[in-house]
Amino acid sequence: MGHDDIGSLSRWPLNQLRAGYQYSDAANWTFGSHNLSLGGDLRQQYTDQSQTFQTDASLTFNGTFTKNSLADFLVGRMSKITQQSYNGGKPAATTPDLFAEDDWKISPRLTLNLGLRWEPFVPLHDRLDRVSQYRAGQQSTALPNAPIGYVFPGDAGVPSNTYPGRWGVLAPRVGFALDVFGYGLTSLRGGFGIYNASIRSQALNNLSTNLPMRTRWLLARPLVVSQIRIAI
Repeated sequence: MGHDDIGSLSRWPLNQLRAGYQYSDAANWTFGSHNLSLGGDLRQQYTDQSQTFQTDASLTFNGTFTKNSLADFLVGRMSKITQQSYNGGKPAATTPDLFAEDDWKISPRLTLNLGLRWEPFVPLHDRLDRVSQYRAGQQSTALPNAPIGYVFPGDAGVPSNTYPGRWGVLAPRVGFALDVFGYGLTSLRGGFGIYNASIRSQALNNLSTNLPMRTRWLLARPLVVSQIRIAI
């Protein structure tokens, strides 16, 4: 076993309710050689976190005292104890999108697909304001005892989501389909597009684990605090 860490901890309960809703609509208009589509959608995502899985102490045995991890465990000599308080947050975001698309039949053999999508980046915000950020030199007024540079929603210039959105994000699309010889037997197709992915609401979980939203205790090389007996 040597110095390989062994330990005990609980991973229950970890409750995360994650939900997403999308409302979409589109209209089509055909005229001449064009087939035009216009539409958009509204996407909502949120996560309700209720996490107490780290409130139970985590004990680590790594051979510090007997040079053997299992022996340290048997004699009850742990190398460290860590324990954390309740952790929870309610991140959410509502994002709109609009698009326009044209299937343009230039000739019996060539069709172009042209499109443009407006998909702004809307940052997640925490409905409990359990988020923070670093701004060099700024003293928090929301939590005056915080270190300089550690700021929170409610401080000057700090929005509820702590970072700005981007509303001018455009994503073009272009594609084509070509009947190479005009007999309908051989086709050549291609396309290009820019696509954007949204950040999952679970990503804010790391921010809600920061102080003062959560506290963490670490006791290194503690004295014997309990006696472990194993009956065989």
